[in-house]
Amino acid sequence: MKKKLKIGIIGCGGIANSKHMPGLQTIKEVEMVAFCDIIPERAEKAKKDFGTPRAKVYTDYKELLADPKIDVVHICTPNRSHSFITIDALHAGKHVMVEKPMAKTAAEAREMVKAAKETGKKLTVGYQNRCRPESIYLRREIVDKGKMGEIYYAKALALRRRATPTWGVFLDEYEQGGGPLIDIGTHALDLTLYMMNNYRPKMVLGTTYKKLTNPDCGNVWGAWDPKKHTVEDAAFGFIIMENGATVYLESSWALNILDPIEASTILCGTKMGAQIKNKDLILNYDEGGELKEDHPIDHYEETIKQKSAPVEARLWIDAILKNEDPVVKPEEACVVSEILEAIYLSAKTGKPVVFDEEGTFKTIDAKAPLFLFFVRRVFKQIARLTVQRFANGDQGRKTNRADVSVFQFGQVDVRHAHLFGELVQALLSVRHHPVKAQNDPSHSKTLFAPSERFVRFLLKLHAVFENRDEQEDDQNREHNAEVHSSQVDRHVAREKDA
Repeated sequence: MKKKLKIGIIGCGGIANSKHMPGLQTIKEVEMVAFCDIIPERAEKAKKDFGTPRAKVYTDYKELLADPKIDVVHICTPNRSHSFITIDALHAGKHVMVEKPMAKTAAEAREMVKAAKETGKKLTVGYQNRCRPESIYLRREIVDKGKMGEIYYAKALALRRRATPTWGVFLDEYEQGGGPLIDIGTHALDLTLYMMNNYRPKMVLGTTYKKLTNPDCGNVWGAWDPKKHTVEDAAFGFIIMENGATVYLESSWALNILDPIEASTILCGTKMGAQIKNKDLILNYDEGGELKEDHPIDHYEETIKQKSAPVEARLWIDAILKNEDPVVKPEEACVVSEILEAIYLSAKTGKPVVFDEEGTFKTIDAKAPLFLFFVRRVFKQIARLTVQRFANGDQGRKTNRADVSVFQFGQVDVRHAHLFGELVQALLSVRHHPVKAQNDPSHSKTLFAPSERFVRFLLKLHAVFENRDEQEDDQNREHNAEVHSSQVDRHVAREKDA
């Protein structure tokens, strides 16, 4: 008889009882032999419900980790303690599954990845939505086989109408790091990036809100204590990836919407589109010039009633027994944490956040002279053309409003909105190097090195404006010719009448 893997559970609260321990209970190759919680009664109950007869109970996780017989630990504690318990467990020689999110901060997540590499032990994160039947089918049968083509736009959706969790420490920013963004938005973002297989963010813009503060707002889990509610109730992020792909993340616990949706992703590829919505997979594509929609449920119908927790546990234990990579690699989960923190940082500062090649990030100073210089020049040119177009329209020339009202900047309707996105990308590619002034070493100046992308953008911008000017010159000449012809016709008519 093969030796069973011995599991220790650290944190015996809601997520441990609803997902981790029930999932592990279905795996015959493991047994749960240790339970730790700062509330002894919860650990005792977990032992009774899921443990072996000789399972031990702890209130100090370090005592659990000191047991050399334990092979694997599952960490189900508040977000603040994910990192240091994980690092301690890895260095104690244990494989680790930590509940999502990976950590409260990106820096902590990076330290966890580092510890896993140093110890050679396996580390994974509890993003169980990858293990749903429709998710497995979409990734294995559609995405991995190239049927989507290049996925260049996606939405990650985790929107509740009135479902603010009122128990535990969900409302405590110190313990959790945030509200719906880090709680359920993290699931949607992980699922989306996993399907895109894209983990190189370039820039993030984010906003957070705390607007529906009335605890008697119809919350499905009842009212909360306003004094303890220190996190956002909705958060949104706009993410540009290094390859130019775009991800829009929406998350809320409380938002005035009609159709709540969680752990959902919308993917737009060059060959096909896909959406996971309420555990239903919907594909859309064109075939022979005809637009089609497909629900391929028959391909995974046998497993549609299977819960994700046992599948997640099975795949995790298999990765240990077979010495394979887990489904959720720590490096991937770390990028999710980096993006989440970047959204919070952008929302707090009101500035875009950019990533460097090492994955670290910082805000862009919107007052930077280079940035403002080119933004002003570009929009001055675009606005000039727009005003000119309106003026010509007032003189009798037909104005294409659909062409004009594309993007709002200040009080001016601006065409060529796509140029702004390209402008930002171009500016981000510019390298700047501070150097000492030769005549005065105490002062420094900044040298800017335009990149190839920046130069291409300026050439494209020049071509757009030159082409538009030429087109408008031609249209003006045609308009003047029409006016002159009309004047001649009226003169001839008057001569005939005379």
